[in-house]
Amino acid sequence: MTRPSRRRSEEATKERATPPSATRARDADMSSVKRRLAAWTLLLGAASQWEWRCAHKAYDWRASTDACVRHKGSTECVVLEPYCLSPTSIGTASPRWLSDVAGYGGPLLTWLPLLVASRPIAGTRPLLCTALIWYLSLIGVVRHTHLLLPSRWDPSGHCFVYGAQLLPLWAVSSLPALADWRVPRVLTLWSLVLLYLSAATAACFHTASETAAAWLLLLLLHAALSHRVAAMHAAAADSPEAVADDLRRERTRLRRRAVLALPLWLLCAAAAWEKARRSGAAALGNRSAESAYDAGLWLLLLVLLRRGGGRDGLEAAEKSSEERVLRSPGAAPSDASSDCGGLRSRGPSPSEKPHD
Repeated sequence: MTRPSRRRSEEATKERATPPSATRARDADMSSVKRRLAAWTLLLGAASQWEWRCAHKAYDWRASTDACVRHKGSTECVVLEPYCLSPTSIGTASPRWLSDVAGYGGPLLTWLPLLVASRPIAGTRPLLCTALIWYLSLIGVVRHTHLLLPSRWDPSGHCFVYGAQLLPLWAVSSLPALADWRVPRVLTLWSLVLLYLSAATAACFHTASETAAAWLLLLLLHAALSHRVAAMHAAAADSPEAVADDLRRERTRLRRRAVLALPLWLLCAAAAWEKARRSGAAALGNRSAESAYDAGLWLLLLVLLRRGGGRDGLEAAEKSSEERVLRSPGAAPSDASSDCGGLRSRGPSPSEKPHD
């Protein structure tokens, strides 16, 4: 049997062995993430429709006043529809300083607090590593497409960055065995700010096609995170050893993906630096800041993928699984103690074995 066939057979066997209650819990958690994504999609769609009707992006911000709103490349004043916003109203509703903090601060504004808050939870690191690899693979395309196209068509980088923070946050909250853990209130409030800013960006600063391009890229991240969460649920329903083995295999796969993502990031960075070299000192400064930020992300990825980096998560996975056995309402006292004894006598736990 070939390796892909064997893997599919193993996955089918695990799926058949998954208890119905675990399957229902997994489906409920994934449905919650899908509902949030659907609601956010509707929000972006409504905002993009508003921009399409009013052409907010076409405003000439420097030449426009409250009395005379001009479009780019025109000296004539335009008459705004009652449902359209003036430049002053847009500036008030979407403060530049807030969008700069959320946009230029990047996904680390959410990823680092989430990593610290969910440190003992098995599966958090693989999810964040998945988001990191996705981000580093595509951020160069999102940042620099408008520099290479005569039309200056610009995929919404802000929506891309906001989604890179929202989707991992939602995915972590859907991991198994999180009955005693909740997303910190600060991150919940920050996610509401990101939702508002994404709608403001789609309504005022990007065309519908530019917002849709960022949303399609975010669907790739959603698919990858959903696949990882489903694998974690299947392993958690099996045994602590299955969780540990799943995390080790996933870390190996993530290392391979990081190696594949590096050439794409280097290619985009080299093209952007060449363009900046021809444009002047201001462009070089922007590229320097972007490269420094990305270097920090690569460093974080290396730290998360280092040998033994999942030790805390593996220990937490085994502990939560043992607690579920001990607290199982369907097991008699003698059965519970027998299971506990079996868990303790099966040999070294994954956290005691040497890590590859």
